[in-house]
Amino acid sequence: MKSGPESTEDELLEDPPAEEPEGDEEDRDDGADSPEPASEAKEVVAAFLEDYGRIVLEAQKAAETTATGGWATIYEAHRRELLRERRRIASGLRELAEVSAFEGLSEEEEKELGDLRKAATALREKNQHFEETVVSLVRLPAVRASDCINLYRSKAESVERHFALNPDTVGTIVRMSEAIASVPIIRWDLERGILSVSPSP
Repeated sequence: MKSGPESTEDELLEDPPAEEPEGDEEDRDDGADSPEPASEAKEVVAAFLEDYGRIVLEAQKAAETTATGGWATIYEAHRRELLRERRRIASGLRELAEVSAFEGLSEEEEKELGDLRKAATALREKNQHFEETVVSLVRLPAVRASDCINLYRSKAESVERHFALNPDTVGTIVRMSEAIASVPIIRWDLERGILSVSPSP
């Protein structure tokens, strides 16, 4: 009859089973979620091709717009007026500069100088308005393409630097350069006001 209670006392005197340290399971999960170097290297190149591909679609639509006769008429008229006014202002300033250097400016010439300054300010503001409301919409894909290339070139460098000792990431920069060289080239021609999408060379 005593064996029951004695057995209970012996069990109470035994050392309790060791508990597993808290956080081990979480630590194991964190390790499982950390990116694999090879995966990182592949994903950064794939992400570039996907993002740049979307920009190419936008650029093709913008290129169609700038290829129309209506767009050419609007843009060329603006450029002609812009250049004509710049030349007129520059010519007036040169003449006044010569007079100022040898004789000094009269009151009338000082007024003319002020008028040229006002004309230059008005021309700059007019051109800025045209750029912001008309040109920026069709030029944007060229800007975005350049930004995308710079961003992913930097990301490739970061991946290769972060996993510098891993053979799976060596050459990520080269692979990104090859991907960049394979995509269409998006250019904005300021003089003609044309956005072009050209196949990679």
